[in-house]
Amino acid sequence: MQNNQYQNSLQLASMVRWVFLLAVFGALGASFVYVRNRHVAKGDEIRAHEYVIRDMDREIEMLDLRIAALMDRNELARQLYRHDSDLREIESSQVIALRLGEKSPASSMAANR
Repeated sequence: MQNNQYQNSLQLASMVRWVFLLAVFGALGASFVYVRNRHVAKGDEIRAHEYVIRDMDREIEMLDLRIAALMDRNELARQLYRHDSDLREIESSQVIALRLGEKSPASSMAANR
């Protein structure tokens, strides 16, 4: 009768091995999903920043066009005339154009006084 006692024994080593393998593959799968989700989230964040930069570039272009229009002497004269302004047109000899890094003639004249 004692032979029947171990006939349907559990194979504990085999079961532990399968549980370990399943745990390792589960951890690998969860890590892959986590890394992939972080990658997608970071990509969405970068895309949002790119959209903000693109919108700012468009706004800068629009402001550049407005500045160019405001600096156009003919357009300025038309605006003054259209609004019946008492302002007079500025003579070309009175205009000082400043460039980045240059000293203005007005500051050199003030220094000479």
